[in-house]
Amino acid sequence: MLPKTVSTTCNSICCIQIEYQTNPSSLALYWLTPEQTADGKHHFLLSNNKLIHARTWFPCQDTPSVKFTYSAKISVPKHFTVLMSAHLENEPKENPEDSTLNVYEFRQMHPVPSYAVVIAVGSLEKRSIIFKKSNIFAESKFINESFENMFRVMNMINKMMANAINMCGTYTWGRKIHKYMVAKMLIT
Repeated sequence: MLPKTVSTTCNSICCIQIEYQTNPSSLALYWLTPEQTADGKHHFLLSNNKLIHARTWFPCQDTPSVKFTYSAKISVPKHFTVLMSAHLENEPKENPEDSTLNVYEFRQMHPVPSYAVVIAVGSLEKRSIIFKKSNIFAESKFINESFENMFRVMNMINKMMANAINMCGTYTWGRKIHKYMVAKMLIT
């Protein structure tokens, strides 16, 4: 519950924490069974907030004109990796309440519309490329192929990034762009 009075000091900030849960029938969340994944052993979760489906997995005003920052704290079994369209604050830590879980903490400091909030959870491997400026995430069956494919298209991606910077201006999302920068696979 919000307090009845709020300070009227200029530039005051009010932080609201909302705890919620969704259900398997959310239109924005794809819950893959182990049989639907490459290794056939683990579940996989992927969000797709197309149209107005973000509101089916988190409380929001689901329109592109409303932008917001967010943070997320997610606990998953240790063999899973969590990726989001936000900065990973720290390396995953063991959940102090349950040693079989790791906790991931994300923070998106730039206001984004609801369709840009993305999550993927699965048994994923990570490969760092180009001086650890970029990462590739994939199931173990595809990690080598994904890594090799990334190098095949690196020159094209570098040109696209340079054109994007020329057209749109400085890159503001927390990573430096240089001539060796390559695109992210999923989220880093």
